[in-house]
Amino acid sequence: MAAQPGQRHVDDLLFGGDAVAKQSLLDLGKELGFGSLEEGEFQYCGKRIKQDVQTGTITVSMEEYHSNLHPIKVLTERKKDVHSSLNAGELKQLRALLGSLQWLVAQVRLDMGYHLSVLQGEKPCVGTMLRANALLKRFKDNPGFSLKFKPLNLADVGVMVLTDSSLGNVRANNGSPGEEPLERLYSQSCYFVLLAEKSLMEGKRGGFAVLDARSHRLPRVCRSTYAAELLGTKEGFDVGQFVRGHIAAIMGYPLLSRNVDASTDSIGLTVVTDAKDVYDKGSSDTPSYGSQKSLAFTVAWIRGMLQRANTSLRWTSTENMFVDAGTKDMDLDHMHRILDECEWCAKYTSSFIKQTNKGNKMRSAETCPEPSIVGEPVSPEDALLPHLTTLSECTGWHERSGYGVHVARKARSFRTPSPRFEATDFPHRTTFARLDFKNGHCEWRKLEDRENYMDLQNPQALFGTTAAVLAGMNPQKKKMDCELSMDSCMCQSHAATAALTRDSATLQDKPDVLLIGKGYSDGCASCMAKLVECSRDKCMNQCISNDKSAACTGCVKRGCRPGMKACSGLNAGGH
Repeated sequence: MAAQPGQRHVDDLLFGGDAVAKQSLLDLGKELGFGSLEEGEFQYCGKRIKQDVQTGTITVSMEEYHSNLHPIKVLTERKKDVHSSLNAGELKQLRALLGSLQWLVAQVRLDMGYHLSVLQGEKPCVGTMLRANALLKRFKDNPGFSLKFKPLNLADVGVMVLTDSSLGNVRANNGSPGEEPLERLYSQSCYFVLLAEKSLMEGKRGGFAVLDARSHRLPRVCRSTYAAELLGTKEGFDVGQFVRGHIAAIMGYPLLSRNVDASTDSIGLTVVTDAKDVYDKGSSDTPSYGSQKSLAFTVAWIRGMLQRANTSLRWTSTENMFVDAGTKDMDLDHMHRILDECEWCAKYTSSFIKQTNKGNKMRSAETCPEPSIVGEPVSPEDALLPHLTTLSECTGWHERSGYGVHVARKARSFRTPSPRFEATDFPHRTTFARLDFKNGHCEWRKLEDRENYMDLQNPQALFGTTAAVLAGMNPQKKKMDCELSMDSCMCQSHAATAALTRDSATLQDKPDVLLIGKGYSDGCASCMAKLVECSRDKCMNQCISNDKSAACTGCVKRGCRPGMKACSGLNAGGH
């Protein structure tokens, strides 16, 4: 817009691009007459923007903005009645402070969205001013917080929306959580919109850039956690569809009425939730919508969205979800770490989870019925027994040596690795159950051995009793194929779980030894009891046996091929 004589038009432009784009900006400056031009590091609308020349990483911070914010001065006399209404001057100061904090949250401090949201929902009073001052102090405790934007591989990038909700943690007439649970009628929801690399969209580890984030109160009262999570997921699809349209426009795709759906659907969209029931209900092709019929239209809409091309719903573990700090007052270290690394994985990955460990509450033995006898017993002499005992203390999902391992307590049905692991990558299953009897006796029993559960009519069928501990092992398909191709011994006394031994204390000094198959040699009673070196010269194999005999029948060499024989003498020279 041209300025009138005697007037000056003031505006700021934030621009990024390659050398050609930069030259076009310079040409525009010649026409408009830019007052100044800064690049590399500069201040823009309260934000300090800096780019690392070596790595290309852009850092956005607002440290100076933090330092310019000051608390509201509250007289001592006013503090005596925290429920007292504010006068006009106090109300103006409160609005000014909350507005300044809102700008911070909208630009950089995505981690503080929940705390500001609940404060903005309060009915203004003296207590609100005090809480606003306390919140300002929390902001100032970390003034150097910054958002990082690392270079991404833009080939086949997509939009990933992480969403989470917390049931009944906001009061109806007062945004703060409060101490009375019956007053907390509303739920808080949060979403993060990421521009994700192709690898991240495929469920692998990949980089991302944050495009948008919001924490807010759900306007609808939710009767269950499922309802809150479902409404949050619906909102995730909604904002994701909006953003993928913008990405399509940036890519130059046609967005006319006839082409808009095809163009927007060409950009991948994945919504990630940590609510398993929402994932199951949204992915189900059954006509059921659950017991809460008021949510039927929401479920139907999500299923309709999932029918679109390049659109998917993923589940991730709560330990892996980092946006839950936007729905409740909790430690922010997990969120800060993920945002700083600009890297994540929707699948359960130990490097991305919260560093917490919640103990499992055990029910008393008196409440447990006498278990029925199922499966086949595991011999007390079986070398697998101590490893099963160790695993029984580690409930939950684990990934060890190419095995997906699940340990559950008080289980009545078989487990599958989905959605933690892809079923096609872990198609076989070996399951052990520990039965605890009222007389104090306990017994491990094998329920199935390398069962191809994908061919079963019901992979999660009941197995006929209640197991005190259920341990399921799913070998990765590559490892399974490798094991089946090796010419190992034919002893039937050991299961695929033997491969887990490489993680045990007895093999810590030999981490590269590969234990394969169902056993090692006919009559190897002490198989896996101890790892010893072969005593024969030039034989570099590891012997799974207590005795260093000349025959060395327990020898297993890493990298064996079908048809190889064990070393058999002084000059055998290995396999």
